Amino acid sequence: MTATIDWVHGYRGFKSRNNVRYLADGSVAYHAAGLGIVYDAETKTQRHFDKHTDDVSAMAFSPDLRTVATGEVGKKPKIFVWDAMSMQVKHQLSGKLTNGIKCLSFSPSGKFLAAVDSSNDHQVAVYNALNGVCVACVGGDKIQIVDLCWRDDTAFTTAGVRHLKFWALAKGLRAKNGTWGSATDKNVACVAFNGDRCLTGSSKGGLAVWRERAIEVVKDKLHTGVIDTIRVTKEHIFTGGRDCRIQVLDSKTYATSFSFSFDDAELKSVCAKPRSIDLDPTGKFVVVGTFGCEIFTKAINFQTGKATKPAVITQGHYAPKTQDTNEVWGLCTVPGRD
Repeated sequence: MTATIDWVHGYRGFKSRNNVRYLADGSVAYHAAGLGIVYDAETKTQRHFDKHTDDVSAMAFSPDLRTVATGEVGKKPKIFVWDAMSMQVKHQLSGKLTNGIKCLSFSPSGKFLAAVDSSNDHQVAVYNALNGVCVACVGGDKIQIVDLCWRDDTAFTTAGVRHLKFWALAKGLRAKNGTWGSATDKNVACVAFNGDRCLTGSSKGGLAVWRERAIEVVKDKLHTGVIDTIRVTKEHIFTGGRDCRIQVLDSKTYATSFSFSFDDAELKSVCAKPRSIDLDPTGKFVVVGTFGCEIFTKAINFQTGKATKPAVITQGHYAPKTQDTNEVWGLCTVPGRD
């Protein structure tokens, strides 16, 4: 008799970000424990990618909204590029990076995949996602890198605590530091691109817009806590902060259109701080992954700025100290109860 997985509760909302996305068919992809998970809202079922041998720590999504990459923890971590419809492996990438995969990102065309590991040098590697070949691998920084995002197929940016580097891919990898000018908050929690403008979320809740390697605009106190996630669409920019709010900005003017909270009674979240935000292909629903290891969806009316009551995709375990050791290590059933 062979056991098969039917349903996985929870989602990795700690030490990971930007790891929940809508796919082309309207399903939602994310990860928990050692699995890549795709949730089908119509049938209320999950399908699972189970090739990893350790916990999945990072996830990235190709622009085709079908191809997914996942990386794992461990001394010799594996990265898989896989098809989220068939759940079949396209490529297995290993051998270059060590001590776990911290973050992953596909280039805008889907041709390249960048990865950062958790080694002392926080190595940065670029793979050809079409054939699985490593194009370049260099040391990133002694300082921890927490996020990365591509501008185009030749350039990307890495972000972290007192770290912001702009990388060029041309006969290897070369990096230049961002120029902070008079900015005092140099702790970057997330990074995204709006066209050729780099967007960074700070530890004090500010959003910086970068032109080339210099700050062009700063929206101070957009949030009252760290901005952990930024999602850019054609017309809108979504930011999620540890104040449990999501701000929606105009992608052309950066003016705030409206905002809404995920920390309300109807949600019943154990910790509603957003870690990932995405807008569905129809432009009507947002999906949010939280630090409480939960995933919720809401319908959004962009004309009125109103959001409907949330719907739950999954909920998991969470401990309020938000420490790395807050994991579930035991389980038992109550006798006599279904």
